[in-house]
Amino acid sequence: MTRLLVAFLFSISLFPGIHPTTVPKVVEKPRVALSLPAGIPSETVQIHYMMSGSFGGNGGSVLPAPNQLTYIIEVPADGETPTDIRIMVYAPGCRIVVFQLKVAADTAEERKIACERLPTIKLSGQIVPEEFAQSGHAQLVIRYVAPWANHFLGIKDGLLTEFSLATASPSDQGWFEVEMPDFSGEQESDSSRKEAALHLELWQSSSTDRGAIDLSPAQPEFAVFPHFLKILPYYPRSLEFTANSAD
Repeated sequence: MTRLLVAFLFSISLFPGIHPTTVPKVVEKPRVALSLPAGIPSETVQIHYMMSGSFGGNGGSVLPAPNQLTYIIEVPADGETPTDIRIMVYAPGCRIVVFQLKVAADTAEERKIACERLPTIKLSGQIVPEEFAQSGHAQLVIRYVAPWANHFLGIKDGLLTEFSLATASPSDQGWFEVEMPDFSGEQESDSSRKEAALHLELWQSSSTDRGAIDLSPAQPEFAVFPHFLKILPYYPRSLEFTANSAD
């Protein structure tokens, strides 16, 4: 072994252009680990984020999966390193959590997501005409629409950020009832979230077609944006919803 080492060093002295191989340093991309609240199924947690830097902005969502304790947000291997990451997390029944991180190439952050429980509220009503609910196996989807989220994420143009809240299967007469989080209190405590609303969408499926219909409150005093439903602490049972005719 000693003779081999001496021979190797002697060869380097004879050929000065030959040098031992140097392993290049691997630059780690930033990553953020989000520890999820206990007792909430990980596949129901919804996460949106926006990375920004000299390249502009690049947004996305975390793909939900079951039996996860942590979700990881990381920069693609072939992507430029951002300097800023903004993250929004909605766990069912909890207040939407937002935070912003200044990052560098080797940033490795870990954040524990706490659940600030919201009270619940019932929303019931009828879809008219009832034929909408009878065409195939219809499903009503209710989403929280957050114009304030686009401002937080730095999105100037594009679709509004939404979070799914609840689903229901209307009766043949178009009646439905769902229980969902009550966001009216946070609108009072946080003025930046006053523009939030509810988006009702009726999905119709059959063996030949599948499509969605945006529903609007038939009573204009409950409408906003102009066809979303206002967030209120109470809704009467007499509410009617019909197809949104125009934007």
